[in-house]
Amino acid sequence: MRKIYTTLRAILCFLLPLSVMAQPVVDGDLSDLDYISIGTKENANAGFGANIDVSEILYYSDQVNSKLYLGVKGKLNTGANDGIGIFINFSDVSGLAAGTELGFSGAGHYMDGQGGGTNDNFKADFEVDYMLAMNPGAGNSSVFLDAAELVGSTGTDFLGTANQSGGTATDTDVFGTGAASTFAFNNGGAANQGFEVVFDYAALGISAASDIEVFTFVVSATGFFSDVTVPGDVSGGNLNFNPDFNAIGGGPYHTTFAPLPVELSYFEATVDQYAHTVLLEWSTASEENNDYFALERSADGRNFETIAEIATRAGDNFGRQEYFYSDEQPRSGDSYYRLRQVDLDGDEHFSRIINVYFSFTEIRIFPNPVESVLSVRLANPLNGHILIYNLQGQLVKFRSIEEEQGFDMEAGDLAGGFYVYKIIDNQGKDLYVDRFLKR
Repeated sequence: MRKIYTTLRAILCFLLPLSVMAQPVVDGDLSDLDYISIGTKENANAGFGANIDVSEILYYSDQVNSKLYLGVKGKLNTGANDGIGIFINFSDVSGLAAGTELGFSGAGHYMDGQGGGTNDNFKADFEVDYMLAMNPGAGNSSVFLDAAELVGSTGTDFLGTANQSGGTATDTDVFGTGAASTFAFNNGGAANQGFEVVFDYAALGISAASDIEVFTFVVSATGFFSDVTVPGDVSGGNLNFNPDFNAIGGGPYHTTFAPLPVELSYFEATVDQYAHTVLLEWSTASEENNDYFALERSADGRNFETIAEIATRAGDNFGRQEYFYSDEQPRSGDSYYRLRQVDLDGDEHFSRIINVYFSFTEIRIFPNPVESVLSVRLANPLNGHILIYNLQGQLVKFRSIEEEQGFDMEAGDLAGGFYVYKIIDNQGKDLYVDRFLKR
């Protein structure tokens, strides 16, 4: 008997927690699936040695909570005060134009050429609204983060000190806005480790409609620029003091404009093991110039195929719109889903990636309704656990399954009403979920 979707949908969402609406965790580990990569290193340059580097730029916009996450994969040399610099431009605020001298006294680290010296006249090849500078203070315990604002008049802010193993530091009044930022740096040197920061939109004066451009590089405290940049391909060695990136071959030295993602209120997946389907749901807060959504699926989170195209509502819509799609041929095991939103002019934007686990394991549980003993039969022997919850989400029974194909559970002590059971393997993967009635 097919279970009733409208009754069980909320229970399934409760029992099968997915990486949906989950923001990146600010801990210096940039493997969070929500991140979108917008720039990667284009060479093997290491002008300041192998102990300091930047290799990739990532970002994520949490429109529900009005927060921007920015990440840079890289590492710092704990034996020097050399650092990592970041330039940022947003489409809906105005900073200093390309070719303008950017440094100024009091900005910190390379941004003032160490104390407002003569090495603060570097220039970018794109508009810069904000600059960041992080450095280890020539030690192996702390990372210091300075910020400079170039929107309107110049301003500075020391955003704090965090440890080098992913601990966080928070500034609750960035540039005097009353809005917050939190950052972390993991200096372990692994492929997905480096710098992470999250800003309230209000701290930067931006909105969800903004686009973003970013440039990152390795630089000394005195403003001596290395040949390590993302993006860009410096070919003539280190760049010395006061480089003008407009005049340096191998550019551009900034990412292309990336949109803060479409106003997607949520994107969720619900596994229905009994019906052998995965229900995908999403909602937009508003739509403008929107043509269609392509729903994409992947086995590894990297290589995606389109499984459906869903037309958007006709015309521009500035109210909430909801969409549903049932994947009736899900993969067995892990699957990754994302939305590719396509504008009328052909521009494409991607949602976060969500992960689900689907099993074709055949399981029978009977009788239903049950009075005293609940019998469970499996198609194959299993090592795992069965968990039984009441409708308030409280765990009321638990049993280990040890290479068993069938067993009975005492149910006579349960109060009358509906219960939900979940069977998981030893790795915690959800294999089956359904409900039963206790008389």
